[in-house]
Amino acid sequence: MAGELFIVMGKGRSARFVPQSPKWRLAAISESCRLADRVDILAVNDVAAVEAMSNDDFAKADRVLVPTKLHADPRGRTLRPWSECVRWTCPTDVYRLHTDPPSKDVSDDDPPYFGRQMSTGESLVSWLLWKGVRRFAFSGVGPGNDYHPLFKPRTVKRTHTHFADNWDRIRRRIRSEGGKIEDIDGLVPTEKP
Repeated sequence: MAGELFIVMGKGRSARFVPQSPKWRLAAISESCRLADRVDILAVNDVAAVEAMSNDDFAKADRVLVPTKLHADPRGRTLRPWSECVRWTCPTDVYRLHTDPPSKDVSDDDPPYFGRQMSTGESLVSWLLWKGVRRFAFSGVGPGNDYHPLFKPRTVKRTHTHFADNWDRIRRRIRSEGGKIEDIDGLVPTEKP
């Protein structure tokens, strides 16, 4: 993974279909996998996302990235072990959310813990950075507060500040790890689905 460009696909207004290419790998945030024929990594943080996705959505993924426990309500106050929600057959990678921090006796076998994350996108980027990825481009992820018409919000209405803060945290995390964000418009045609 290190040295490769990852296009992170989200559900924001700037989302577009992203074809497979030897020039990049694809990482999708839940239902955004619908904007690709195949994705290398599919990240899901909550039970509602698993329930909103079809078996065909999961079949597009080579790997699924989930927290040890999925959010079971819109505010993340209730958790369910991911193993209770499995609807995929590909390999699974696991990390810990801030709601399930590791114990004091952490071993190398424990899932990674990235601290407080505001979104599935931030968790996905943190995991990719942990795996050595330093080149990113984004489709449907950014400071705007609108969802692409293909997707419906599942949670409380987010404010512009929430989306802008989340995007700022993602950019800062990438830069703090020596990463680079490349312009999606220079890679993928701007035709939207």
